[in-house]
Formats: sequence, C-alpha cells, structure tokens
Amino acid sequence: MKPFLTRALLLFLVIRLSTGCATIIHGSSQTMNVVTNPADAEVWVDGMRSGLSPTRLTLSRKEHHLITLKKEGYSDVNVRITKKVSGWLLGNIIFGGLIGCGVDFITGSAYKLTPDRLDVNMSSVSQLQDRTLEFDSAELDGVEEIRFLNGNGQPEMVVDLSWTE
Repeated sequence: MKPFLTRALLLFLVIRLSTGCATIIHGSSQTMNVVTNPADAEVWVDGMRSGLSPTRLTLSRKEHHLITLKKEGYSDVNVRITKKVSGWLLGNIIFGGLIGCGVDFITGSAYKLTPDRLDVNMSSVSQLQDRTLEFDSAELDGVEEIRFLNGNGQPEMVVDLSWTE
C-alpha cells in the first residue's frame, strides 16, 4: 500500500474508534419542552431557576434531574427525570466496539432521559381552602408536615408545621 493510503486508512480507523455511535447520533444533551397550565410557572432544574413555562430545557444525559414547577396560588410540582440506556447503544455495540461504547457512557450519550416532555396541569391551592381541618396537637407530636394527596397518591400540597409554645 502506498504511504498516503496507509495514513488515510489509519486516520479513518482512529477517528472511527475514538467516537461512539450514540455520541454522533444524538449527543450528550437532550432538549425537553415544559408546558404548564397555567402558564408562567417558574421552572427549576436541580435547584436552579431556569425560567418560566412554557420553555425548552437542555439537560445533560449523564445525570438524573429533578424539575420543580412553582407558581403562586398553586401547589409545587416535582418531576424526577431519569436516564435510561438508549437504543442507539446497540448500533455502537455492532459497529463501534468497546471503545465506542466506553465513549458513549463517559459522555452520557449512551442514555436517554424520560419523560422527554412535560405537560403539567397545576392544582390551585384554593381548591383546598374551602375545607376545614382540625387536629389535636397532642396527636401531632413529632409531625413535621401534612401532605394532601391527589387521586394518584401523589402529594398535591405539603404543609410544613412548626410549633411554638
């Protein structure tokens, strides 16, 4: 083989083995649309404010994320975004080998985030205000919060309790 062809083939193999299939196909970050009803809810990602809904987030595929939606007069909503192994990794196993798979896992490209879109109907706190709750404080000794659950058993409203004597 001529030296030029040898170098070109070697360069091709180095490039081919130094990147992962998923890294090339969908990258190490993922965009997610967040839409709330009502609109203009604060969107927090991993404890940092990211804007108002509706919005489009760019999230790292390497990590799980916690998205919190806040709006005055409405119960906060927390959504856990989890990472799962992406189907693109199979292509890398077939065509890229172990090095490509390693690159995909290191960059986070081996994962996809779920859910990939958030459409949230927020619950108005006023829906709970017409109810009267009475507790005997002796029965609440050591209780730090009261959770109001929706029909799915998820917290709709959490009331933090602090006692003074």
